[in-house]
Amino acid sequence: MGDKIFAMESSRDPSLPRTSAVENAVVTFKVAVIASKLMPIIQQRMVSVPPALMLLSIVAFGEAFGGTAKVFAAPITVLLYVLVTKLYVRDTLHEKVAVPGESDAQAPK
Repeated sequence: MGDKIFAMESSRDPSLPRTSAVENAVVTFKVAVIASKLMPIIQQRMVSVPPALMLLSIVAFGEAFGGTAKVFAAPITVLLYVLVTKLYVRDTLHEKVAVPGESDAQAPK
């Protein structure tokens, strides 16, 4: 068993540069910062969901259901946002609002 592990470690291509743990941490930190600042802005323009709502929902889903739930946090948030906008704000409150995914805001009759 030990020979197999040694064989896998020694099969690494020596021409490839080795990266240190510090370099990996810096790159990971940069990606996380860029993603946390840039993605809400992109999503806000594409889906019209407030960026703060999206960030809070991602954090809440992560805390409540674990790290893998963060993947589903944005789509579920968009779904809930559209449902609340259409069913509550438009139909119950009778306000004219734009709903993400529709070309124009429609007033209820």
